[in-house]
Amino acid sequence: MDVFGSKSSQPGRKAVSLFGFGVQLFCLTLISAVFLIPVRAEVVPTPTGNAQDLRGATGSFSPLAVAPLVAQVPAARQEDPLDLLGEFNVTAQRRRTTERENTQTTYVVSKEDIKALGARTVTDALKLVPGFNFADTLGGVVSDTSNYLRGLNSQRFVFLIDGAPQSRASNGRADTIGTLPVINIERIEVSLGGSTLRYGADAVAGVINVITSIPAGPPKLFTSVQFGSYGSSQYIADYSGSNGVDPKQAGYFAYQVGYQRSSAINDYVYTYTAGPINELGYCDTDLPGACFPSVDDAGNVDPGNFRKGDFTANRKLIGGYVFSDFYYAKFMFKPGDDHTITAFFNQENRRTGSASNRLGCVYYAENYQSYQGYGTKNPAHLKCYGTDQSRDYGTSSATGLDDTNDSTRVNLVWEWNLSELNTLTTQFSYNSTFLAFANPGSPRFINDRVIDTSIRYTAELYPGNTLNLGAELRDIRSRQAAAIGLTPFQDPNVDFAEDGTPKQASLDKTISSWAIYITEDLRFFDGALIVNFGSRLTNNVFYGTFTTSGAGLRYNFGGEKGQEIFGLKFNWQQSFKAPSVSDLFNGGPINPPFDPTSTATSGQDNFQFKANPELQPEVGVGYDLGLDIALSPSALLRVTYYRTDLSNAISDGSPFVGIQDIGFGYAFTYQTINAQAFLSTGWEFTFAWEIDDHWSLNLSHSIVDSRPLGSADADLAISPFPVQAGFYYEYQTIDVPWNTTGINVTYDSPLFSASLTGQIVGPRLVLFGNFWNEGFSRWDITTRIPLGSVFTLTGGMFNIFGETNVLANNARLSTNGGVESPGVTFRVGLEATF
Repeated sequence: MDVFGSKSSQPGRKAVSLFGFGVQLFCLTLISAVFLIPVRAEVVPTPTGNAQDLRGATGSFSPLAVAPLVAQVPAARQEDPLDLLGEFNVTAQRRRTTERENTQTTYVVSKEDIKALGARTVTDALKLVPGFNFADTLGGVVSDTSNYLRGLNSQRFVFLIDGAPQSRASNGRADTIGTLPVINIERIEVSLGGSTLRYGADAVAGVINVITSIPAGPPKLFTSVQFGSYGSSQYIADYSGSNGVDPKQAGYFAYQVGYQRSSAINDYVYTYTAGPINELGYCDTDLPGACFPSVDDAGNVDPGNFRKGDFTANRKLIGGYVFSDFYYAKFMFKPGDDHTITAFFNQENRRTGSASNRLGCVYYAENYQSYQGYGTKNPAHLKCYGTDQSRDYGTSSATGLDDTNDSTRVNLVWEWNLSELNTLTTQFSYNSTFLAFANPGSPRFINDRVIDTSIRYTAELYPGNTLNLGAELRDIRSRQAAAIGLTPFQDPNVDFAEDGTPKQASLDKTISSWAIYITEDLRFFDGALIVNFGSRLTNNVFYGTFTTSGAGLRYNFGGEKGQEIFGLKFNWQQSFKAPSVSDLFNGGPINPPFDPTSTATSGQDNFQFKANPELQPEVGVGYDLGLDIALSPSALLRVTYYRTDLSNAISDGSPFVGIQDIGFGYAFTYQTINAQAFLSTGWEFTFAWEIDDHWSLNLSHSIVDSRPLGSADADLAISPFPVQAGFYYEYQTIDVPWNTTGINVTYDSPLFSASLTGQIVGPRLVLFGNFWNEGFSRWDITTRIPLGSVFTLTGGMFNIFGETNVLANNARLSTNGGVESPGVTFRVGLEATF
């Protein structure tokens, strides 16, 4: 079912008409009107704000005391009467506040929500959060370059685990968000809008904070096993508990250790369409994708026999598999009544196949030496096949290797309650990642390390005033090489050696930075008016010192104190984003150099990435304006408009910057550049309704307009090809839908739980051309059935109507720019708690 209609006459441009906007707003208005009928309305007492009512919290807290940085916060509501605007979070203000105190829009995904959605990764759990877009990982296909928040990529939002940043040193992206398991996650808080003041220069679009489980209570063992479609399996063992001492007293010790093994073969069959080749061996179409000669039913090809028209075939996905081992541990200890030490550790070892449709061409010479490729300028040395090419798991590419992703994370936090009005929090985090890619390229091996140290002081100077002071020190190091043992080049812009062959680049770069910040949170008129403001001073060893500021405002009205039904909020912040290590310093061939004397590689081109040490930081400003409407204590409607402007924008995607004849072919050079500007605007609508003790309904809708602004002509001084390879002025950002709608209906009882989740995703611009993938919808059903006090049966059917869609346009998904998702899939499992 395609609810978005056909393509417009200007492919790639925003295809949302005034009529479309009218329909959307009408539907939302209708929904609001329907739910204005009386619903469950409990009497809600004024929130006390006392953090001791949170299970697992320690120390002494005042009504405005800071929450632990590791956020010892279980599910948002305990036994208190329901009040959706009275729910707590710790991310927006870096301390425990209710939604009525926040100037930013924050969404909380609880542990119960994660179970209801049948989520396996963090991105799965965030599928209903407005403004967040991602590519389905399928348990195996990597989507690290296709995560967006409010139309901005993962370099422009901050991903945290218990308050510790998780971005990679090499590219600054929050890559692990698409792979991190949810087994030890208590809740996820998403704070939308600029958060650069409290979380650093990269938090342009917001913050996603994963809060891990809180060990407590008597020792218990949790185990789980699950199996599903296309070789999917998962095994979990988790042991947690405490020493029985009162959590508020000195000597309290709690622990959690666990292991998860996940795997998926993902050898499903999908339909692939390739464009035609003309008599000269070139693509005879402007459509994206590969081009092929004629292929008969047996898969045989006559290189001299070309045809017009597309070639369509059903192909099994080869190399889409994943094997992942995830180890984690968390320890909490109170050496004194006013001290808490928390240590967190996890290790993720991941092996992923190089997903490809295995429908391609082989170059050959008289001695039949071959090299696999896709497309050629020399059909005399070409043979194409149309049948599956079998490969054993573990040999996903010509090198016989898998993509490797090993991550180590350590987070240490010391919290000291100096008094009931003063809290000092010190944090140290270490994040190391080793990446090795199966297909040779530059870089093929990446070893990243990030060390982050911070200290925060929070004090209630007088009633209604909270002061936050913070200092951070960050040191990042990235070592990259196309082969083990290479020595870094002194000049990363030299692409070719004296003999004309491409260089295999290598680098070892360290960048350090420090920052200090101050914020004030003020309350007026009995807390009806909330104001916060502050500034951050950041020093980057490469770019020097810069200052960013921000401010927020919220006014609650329409009801008794603590029970207001309307909340009008405004948030404004400046941003400053430095380029990544890879963009600044990494240069070399994307493909391995070819032997110019061999006819096996005759006519081949080389693709180079050129470092750009002249890149300048991008600066920006963003604001959002929102309205919260509590239709009742159990029904909440939110409407938010946002706008983010970036100048000197760092290109998302590397444009062509030149072509060089190297004698045996051409070298196409790419380089990250400073574009002229970037603009992201949009609307977000959510409606949450706790219908009764068993039924709940959640709706979300996003309208996103995210695009680089400027003129290609103005970039000609930089490059003769300024807007190629995924960077198009005035066009929507690749992989960001214009419209996304989420629907969830959940029934929960002690005997049976079930959830229906739907996603309706609009068209998305694709790579290699001004065309888009059509919109699609996906509906999932999950269920949980307790079998006594120990065992629980779990199950789910996903994409129940079998509608397929093209996954993210990530080269690691397919050498031809995209792979279709599978149809209907299922999972069934058994959990046990002892």
